[in-house]
Amino acid sequence: MYHTCSDGYCLVDGKCGKRFPKPWSHFNVVEEKSYPHYRRRPPFPILPTEADSAADPNYWGNSFSRTEKKVTRILDNRYVVPHNRALLLDFGSHINVEWLQGDGTLSYVLKYVLKGSDMAYVQVTEKKRKGLVDIDEFKEMQLGRYTTATEAFLKLWSNSIVERSVQVDTLWIHLPGQIELIYEDGFEEEAAEEEIDRQNRGIEKKSMLTEYFRVCREEGFKGRYDEIASKYRWDQPAKTWKRWKTKRPRNKLIRIGPAQPGNIEAQVLKFK
Repeated sequence: MYHTCSDGYCLVDGKCGKRFPKPWSHFNVVEEKSYPHYRRRPPFPILPTEADSAADPNYWGNSFSRTEKKVTRILDNRYVVPHNRALLLDFGSHINVEWLQGDGTLSYVLKYVLKGSDMAYVQVTEKKRKGLVDIDEFKEMQLGRYTTATEAFLKLWSNSIVERSVQVDTLWIHLPGQIELIYEDGFEEEAAEEEIDRQNRGIEKKSMLTEYFRVCREEGFKGRYDEIASKYRWDQPAKTWKRWKTKRPRNKLIRIGPAQPGNIEAQVLKFK
């Protein structure tokens, strides 16, 4: 599948808007936040000899001439549109297929579904006017966030645009006496006083890991830390593991929380 430039299609000021022809490359180069550079082998500068072909037959590409509307063009690998042969033969049409990875994947997948017309919020004020300008941030947010026709149609017909197929639960780890103390910003002193009072009264601080050891000790659970979720569920308000009354949901994955890279003991505890 080749791309041919024309004035009514892609040429803007004599340059192709699709960025053809592409640069030569003997290898596939994949980057994090951009389109990949596919392998586009250049044709042999002169007619290759049998020795050159036998040395590396896949190093050079091919080129050919094609005549359309009495205009002859020389096409080579620089004009090849990324495609999938199976899809071309199956649907019998031109289908552009790109390799994408990184943070732009979600945006690339959804941009054609939610794509709408461009919109800009503009406010016009008098130059001679003095004093404060009344800025309504809520109104600006509503004007800047608009629903496209495609998105509105999908919502009216109750079609889900994005969904999470698998729930992922995290099991946190820590060393003895190093349970994280979480407090609200501005209430550091109150959280410290509550922690000191708990220690003075001898009340043990609970966590997923300490309650796992309790379940193994008192209820006879014989399994690894990552296997407890198959029989128990974590009750956050009660800070304890409770046995499933029904079967555990299938669409659920378990992962062990991260450990500090510089803490060797925590790393050993995680991968033990």
